[in-house]
Amino acid sequence: TRGNGISVGWRDDQIRNFRKYVEPVIGSVKLQKVTAIQVSRVLSRMNDAELSKQMQLHVYNLMHKMFEDAIELFEVLNRNPVIKRLRPDVLTKESRYLTIKDIMRLIEAVRGSEFEAAAWIQLFTGLRIGEVQALMWSHVDLDQGKLFVAGTYVRKEKRFKDFPKGGQQHRIDLPVELRNYLIALRERTQSLYVASVHPTAFLDYALYYKNLKQICVAAGIPWVGTHGLRHSTSEIYLKHGASYDDVRKLFAHSSSSVTDRYIHDHGSRLEKVANVIRLFPDTDKKSDVSQKFPKSEESAI
Repeated sequence: TRGNGISVGWRDDQIRNFRKYVEPVIGSVKLQKVTAIQVSRVLSRMNDAELSKQMQLHVYNLMHKMFEDAIELFEVLNRNPVIKRLRPDVLTKESRYLTIKDIMRLIEAVRGSEFEAAAWIQLFTGLRIGEVQALMWSHVDLDQGKLFVAGTYVRKEKRFKDFPKGGQQHRIDLPVELRNYLIALRERTQSLYVASVHPTAFLDYALYYKNLKQICVAAGIPWVGTHGLRHSTSEIYLKHGASYDDVRKLFAHSSSSVTDRYIHDHGSRLEKVANVIRLFPDTDKKSDVSQKFPKSEESAI
């Protein structure tokens, strides 16, 4: 993974996990001699140590990737001992998000604070907090109503990256209300960064997180965290007619399985939709039905 754009922090985490959980169990075994039973011992030891299923899944994925590379990239193995049956089952938690009413209350509650711009941007565009921190006015075209997601700030490494998470730079069409807000904000700010009130400093995540939580509690709004605001964005877009593919494009997801986590209604709108579907509105009258759908020869007989 070195040199191909992968985060240094991510690489360090994988190496740390290998040395802590994998190497003590199978590190001395010849590559071709590793079996599914030995792989299961790695996970069993983690389970005995009462490590979370999510952590076990991280290590499972790490081992699976390592042996898959041994097969596909280096061609030193013919089979992957990290079989699917060993994959830890992790319960998927429903992501927290705000309803439209709560979103409106939050926008009112944050008005006038130094974190107002960050909240507006997150709610209307769904940017991750690191992408909000990295957003500069040079990335915003107010005339065309476009926002360019060019990079992100990585807190673990304390540095900016020239591409967002997932590696895909992309543009977002600014909703009218956000565009008007940013036009007014641009006229009164001297900051290089859109979400900061300081001339040269970008948004401080810790202060934003702390103050936004206090604002939500004071306003009686559920606290969903900064990533929950991104999930709230999908609510705004879906309520206003966006499709599944629209949401996927907005968030620049590379996989539809990721977008699935941002769809919260789980088909609850289907009953309402079923009740209003009308391809032939006039067919409620029996006379019209016979005109639109003539009797077949078989029924005529």
